[in-house]
Amino acid sequence: MDARLVLEPPFWRFVANGRKLIFSSNHLCPKTVRYYYQALKEFAPDCLFAYPTSLESLCLLMRENELSLRIPLVIATSEAMRTEARVLAMQVLNAEVLRYRDCRRTCAHANWEDALCDSRV
Repeated sequence: MDARLVLEPPFWRFVANGRKLIFSSNHLCPKTVRYYYQALKEFAPDCLFAYPTSLESLCLLMRENELSLRIPLVIATSEAMRTEARVLAMQVLNAEVLRYRDCRRTCAHANWEDALCDSRV
């Protein structure tokens, strides 16, 4: 495979009639970060959902290239997020960053407690 094909955009695709933009984290690297930055800048999302490790990689590369964006809200999901990564994302993306872990455990626990307290059970 020609290496140039791997490093040329698009590294993303539009879904939901163009309302969502999904990026490939596998192609994110120092040689491609400016493409990601430009696509995010043009798309101008109000909210960004990301895996914490992918978000940290993006923000590190953007900081190294002196790039920044304004994304009002970032929601990091499905993995633990280091405090340093959260602070970095806040700085580079000028964003409020929420860490959201899978709530299934919490919901299952709440349902279990509710069942114990319910006299009909």
